[in-house]
Amino acid sequence: MPWLGNSLGAFGTRAARVVNPPYDPPVETVIFDVTASPYNADKNGAIACQSAVQSAYNAARANAVGSGTHSTVYFPPGTYRFSDKVTLGTIRTNDYVGQTSPSYQQRGTVAFSGYGAAIKYDNAATKFCWLQSPNVTVAASQFQTIGNLVIEGFTIDNNFREPSSSCGTVFWTSGAYNVDNIVFRDITMTRNFYTRTTTYTSSRAGGITIRPGWLTWGQNWTYVTNISVEHCVLYGQSKPLAILSDDIPYAYKGATPVLIDNINLADSSFDNFRHYGSNAHIGGQASGYRLNVERCHFENSSDDGLEINAFNDIHVTDCTFTKNRQPVCLTWFSFPYMDTAPHIHMKGNNYYGDCNPYWLAGVTPEPDPRPPMLPEHRLYANDSVYAPLLARYWGNLIIEDQTMEYGFTNVYDGSNVPISVGVTSGGTPLNSVYINNCDFTDKQGTSTRTFIDVRQRSGYNTLPITITDCRWRNTTDGSYALLNSNQVTLSGSRSVTTDISGLS
Repeated sequence: MPWLGNSLGAFGTRAARVVNPPYDPPVETVIFDVTASPYNADKNGAIACQSAVQSAYNAARANAVGSGTHSTVYFPPGTYRFSDKVTLGTIRTNDYVGQTSPSYQQRGTVAFSGYGAAIKYDNAATKFCWLQSPNVTVAASQFQTIGNLVIEGFTIDNNFREPSSSCGTVFWTSGAYNVDNIVFRDITMTRNFYTRTTTYTSSRAGGITIRPGWLTWGQNWTYVTNISVEHCVLYGQSKPLAILSDDIPYAYKGATPVLIDNINLADSSFDNFRHYGSNAHIGGQASGYRLNVERCHFENSSDDGLEINAFNDIHVTDCTFTKNRQPVCLTWFSFPYMDTAPHIHMKGNNYYGDCNPYWLAGVTPEPDPRPPMLPEHRLYANDSVYAPLLARYWGNLIIEDQTMEYGFTNVYDGSNVPISVGVTSGGTPLNSVYINNCDFTDKQGTSTRTFIDVRQRSGYNTLPITITDCRWRNTTDGSYALLNSNQVTLSGSRSVTTDISGLS
């Protein structure tokens, strides 16, 4: 795959946006106004306009592909009613072994721009999302890329719509496509669903879903790269944001051919109304390379606030988590893309509020609740497929400048651990652990609680552990005291640097 191989090291990190600008297209953009002739979309919400918008998009895409220039599908302020999807096409075809016709790379970009525009769904039970790739299962979808897209400025009025089955509400791509170079910017969802109150409530609609699979039609790789979510407010009854692959054949889970790289989430909010499913799930069974999450808010998940699987380079900075079963889950369904030791850095994050129970629809009795770990690390399938790779080290973990409000008797008992990392057997060993300047508020007032539990797998290298300047208190307005050695548990071969007396 020459394109991916030549570009992997050059992917940049986009700067976060700090304001919501008025519509100001690039000078070179060709405008396709959905309300103008020949498209004539109704902007008053009286008539469904998906056919008009589809025609405008088709023309914009043809211009982008044909000329290599930018094209903008422009929505003037107003309300645009939809009762069906707009189907996206590929922008480019990728080079691959055995290709018999010329291909082109990075030809043009299509922007959907709608500052002041609302997308309103009919309150119907059909399955669709606003923008989606063709749902095909044929070999033609291989070697093709959905991407070179900007989607910005829209309000998504879900109209309390209840779809008949799982779908993405704003954007959805699945099948065997590659996905590259998409920016979601300044998108806000409104009038969205209801708060879950029982275990039997189904989880269906999502927010933004990028979920390509991998099939055996000769393509030995698939990639999801260069995805940015900026200044968005996303809701869902499943996952408000899902960028992952979970269709990997069993025999490939340990060495997946799917790459996810350069995912950037900034200044965005995610809420799934206490439904099962993480607020944002990044990775799945794919191999990950780089992920950056900053200044985001994660709320009301009965699973995880932020679930991350198998990345080499992870940064979670200045985020808030509230009313989740647990804030951050680091779980390896697969293994990182690069052979080098992963680097995981969490800095300046804050967890607070009651912990939601782990609700699975239709499961009786409920599974045991899980503690709000930050982070959690576990390896799911400890089987023969994973066995050759289990000696790979999980990496260097840095947790600093964090606050956690923890300990709610209505959900969790006193034995759970806020920060719990590593394994003693059956999983990947650690390279190093650094925990500094973390504050814990234990509303149960359990002075003997273990706040930090670090475990190194038996039989592997001595683990360097640093724990400094960590404190706890038993009320939300009380004074902090330094952790003591009874509040930290360390297992396995280790060397310890700490200011906690008696800890070794």
